[in-house]
Amino acid sequence: MRYWHALLFAVLLAPGWAFAGKPDGDLPKPDPKGYWRVMTQDDATTTSKCLDSRKTPLCAVENFRACNLRVEAELCRQPGQTDDVLTSPRFPDDWYKYRVVSSGHFKKGDPRLDDRDHEMPWVPGDIWIILDERHCSRTYCAKPVRSELYYVPVRYIVHKDTDGWQVVYAFQLHWRQ
Repeated sequence: MRYWHALLFAVLLAPGWAFAGKPDGDLPKPDPKGYWRVMTQDDATTTSKCLDSRKTPLCAVENFRACNLRVEAELCRQPGQTDDVLTSPRFPDDWYKYRVVSSGHFKKGDPRLDDRDHEMPWVPGDIWIILDERHCSRTYCAKPVRSELYYVPVRYIVHKDTDGWQVVYAFQLHWRQ
């Protein structure tokens, strides 16, 4: 009889323990090597299908990038965007290719300073997403300054508010020498 109780416990209750911490459903998974997402001037040719939505942390980051690329008022009316973006020049042939490198949750005790000693405005539960980004135009796609082995990733810090996720911080990481 004890065997059946132990088996019932293992099958029904123990799997819930794996989810007792912070759920990772909001974390974007790293993209496979060689896979690139695309952000263009047109929704039809853009990988993201959640522009104008902040339902996930990655959607918030993609909205942030689309605002900067397209300079459209609707995309830029998201929290975290500044009005000066709308006065930036728009380059209709520009686009981005990007891939998710890693992501995670901030926890109490994580560092407050980035690698340039700037304070990062996060609270426990916020999410960080690191993207490898390349700015492209019709005939040219920027490569990393040094080589494919050394890219300059961009870290985004995303916070959940009552209306969804918002980018609260974005910065390029430094190369480690």
